[in-house]
Amino acid sequence: MRVAGLVLAALFVLAGCSAVPEENPSPVPQETPDATTETPAEELEPQMILRDCRDSERVGAHNTVTAQTDALRAGDFEAAYSYASPSFQDTVSLEQFAGLILASYQPLLGDVVLEFGDCITDDSAEELSLDVVLRAEGQDSLGLRYILVDTDEGWRVSGASDFRLAGQST
Repeated sequence: MRVAGLVLAALFVLAGCSAVPEENPSPVPQETPDATTETPAEELEPQMILRDCRDSERVGAHNTVTAQTDALRAGDFEAAYSYASPSFQDTVSLEQFAGLILASYQPLLGDVVLEFGDCITDDSAEELSLDVVLRAEGQDSLGLRYILVDTDEGWRVSGASDFRLAGQST
C-alpha cells in the first residue's frame, strides 16, 4: 500500500514538472499530434519502479540509523555527522548539523527505542527511504522518514523529515 502511495506521489511530482509556456507564443497554430501517433520507445522517459528493500539494504540502513542515533545519545555529534552523506556534509557543517539536531530533533538525544518500518527503493538501489518511529517512555512518539544513499562507506543519511503517525493526536 505504501509503495502505491509513493508511486502516486512520484506521479504528482512528475506532473508538476511540465514545461513552462513561452511568454510570446508564436501566432502560427501548432500541429496537434494525432491520437493514434505513438511515441518511439527511445523517446520515452524511463519509469522508476519502487520496491521493498532487500534484506542487505534494510540491514545496512538500520545499522547506519542505529549507529548515528547511538552517537547522538552519547553526545558525540562528530561521530553522528560521520554517518551523513557526502552531499549533506558538503552543504551542512558539523556546527550546523549539531544546531539542527538540538533545535528540531531533540528526541534523538534521549533514551529512545527505534522501531523500523517501511524501507523502499528502486531498482538502482542508490537511494532508499526508511521509516523509523522513535518511542520514549512518557513522550509522544516521533516518526522520521530517512533518506539514505549508498556510498563507498555504506549507507549514509542524506536527510530526515517528520511524518505523521496514524492514530497519534495532533
